[in-house]
Amino acid sequence: MPTTNVPLDAATFLAAQGLSLTLGTNLFAGPPREPSAQIPKNAVFVMATSGGAPPSRVMGQSFEVRSATLHIRVRWSRFEEGDTKARDIADALQGADVSGYLDIEPNLSEPSPEPRDTEGLYYWGLFFVFKYQQGP
Repeated sequence: MPTTNVPLDAATFLAAQGLSLTLGTNLFAGPPREPSAQIPKNAVFVMATSGGAPPSRVMGQSFEVRSATLHIRVRWSRFEEGDTKARDIADALQGADVSGYLDIEPNLSEPSPEPRDTEGLYYWGLFFVFKYQQGP
């Protein structure tokens, strides 16, 4: 059964995929943070979205299936490199077998470019639904 921190589980999985992403260095479980001495311009942020499907329970069973929607934001200083990183992340999660999760489904067919910020950094958004069983 997964932990209750789905963004951290997803970020930990991505860190192990050979994508040159290191948890706590350029990969973070949580919302985007401004570039600083501790947060590089080129970074990936994995966070839970609000809302989503309610838990699904089968009559008479003591467990339910939950769906957590994650928003993964890729921020990069060079468009081509950031676009490649976003697509590599999408490929790594598409149909991935993450321990403790029943299924991972993309909500978009490919990374979605987002507006540049005031510093001129490029952004991409990816949405994935992580399904897991809660209870015995």
